Amino acid sequence: MVSKIKAIIFDLGGVLINVNKEYLVKNLARHSSLSEAEIGKYFSDTVVMEHEFGFSQGTVFPEEFFMQMKRLLKLEGLNLKGFDLIYSGRLTGKPETIALLRKLSRRYDIGILSNNNILNYAKCVEILKDVVGLFKAVSLSYEVHSRKPEPGLYREVLRQLGLEPSECVYIDDVREYAEVATKLGMKGIQFTSVAKLETDLRKLGVSF
Repeated sequence: MVSKIKAIIFDLGGVLINVNKEYLVKNLARHSSLSEAEIGKYFSDTVVMEHEFGFSQGTVFPEEFFMQMKRLLKLEGLNLKGFDLIYSGRLTGKPETIALLRKLSRRYDIGILSNNNILNYAKCVEILKDVVGLFKAVSLSYEVHSRKPEPGLYREVLRQLGLEPSECVYIDDVREYAEVATKLGMKGIQFTSVAKLETDLRKLGVSF
């Protein structure tokens, strides 16, 4: 099979980055009168929650977001820096997927498309410091002011790459977001494991 694929576009959280909700909830609970169960309702491992929408779209700034969360979660004894150490501290790298990205970058342009905020993305850059220079395009919700599943974020990464949708693969752990990419003409893949991802990519004619 002759592949017309020229770029592989990755989501961050759940694909290149692990999101540890348990770590976040446990550490915030130490500064709150709320229980871990109550705090846990405000966070997800996979999607942006409603109270995070403005922050992830760049319409709410870090200090304002922190004050909102301080009120919502009844936090005491934390400043913005301390909050960020916990909020972004839940993020760690996924070595197997990062290694695959590095391998794919030898043959394809690499793009990033992510619902993200300025605090978490700074942590992602720190985690991915050895491969961040491989990114040819970066489309982030807080910079583009558009959030998945809205098409604006997808169109921005295509604009930066200068490619047609049919020339791109998009990988996301959330099925709905991968399906939006497919509807826009890309090859959308839902990420569940590196082994499955490699199989799915080979079916599209992607070589390693």
